[in-house]
Amino acid sequence: MVDEVTNGNFYHLSKTLMFINKKWSIELIRDMFFGKKRFKEFKEERPDLSSKVLSECLKNLEGNGVIQKVVDSKPASTNYYLTQRGKSLNRVIYELVVFSQEKNFSPVSETLAFLSKKWSVEIIRDMFFGKKHFKGFKEGNPDLSNKVLSECLKNLESNGIIEKKITNSKPFSTEYQLTELGKSLNRVMYELVVFDLDNYGETYEKESTRRRIIEDFRETLEINY
Repeated sequence: MVDEVTNGNFYHLSKTLMFINKKWSIELIRDMFFGKKRFKEFKEERPDLSSKVLSECLKNLEGNGVIQKVVDSKPASTNYYLTQRGKSLNRVIYELVVFSQEKNFSPVSETLAFLSKKWSVEIIRDMFFGKKHFKGFKEGNPDLSNKVLSECLKNLESNGIIEKKITNSKPFSTEYQLTELGKSLNRVMYELVVFDLDNYGETYEKESTRRRIIEDFRETLEINY
């Protein structure tokens, strides 16, 4: 059974997805995994990528602690490298790519487009833990308005991630549940949780607490690797 600590809003899931989803970010991270490190190299084969936008994107990634800028003196050049945090995104990006290819959300930006909308990933997480009513999604989320929640549920429904059902029992009620497509996001969700605990988990002073949370998610999301 998932306890209060595990099922609370202690993760930066949306924050992670939002900076990955900034235009060109995931492409630049991918390039760095493949050894590119210079401004000019990032622009190669990308005629639509302006120097201004590239500079802003690199600053965003640097500000999130994903890359670091190093000025080398011999020869004089500015290079960009993945930090340890950036390198630990490898599993998140891999599972995003696998999901996108298997489910025909291609390129990966299509997956990120609906996942990175505010509250979407939290709602998906809550549904894995059994929440299914409008009121339940708002519990513990005082900043989540009815209007935003309704829009978020419609967005996930239109992308085939959740489905809405009207119960026949009295009193009638509306329930939401993950579709098979939605359930197949379990590996993406798991890797996001692990990444966020590793990089933003200062709240959890005890390693045993972190391990328990990860095991709870592993069991709930039916992760078998």
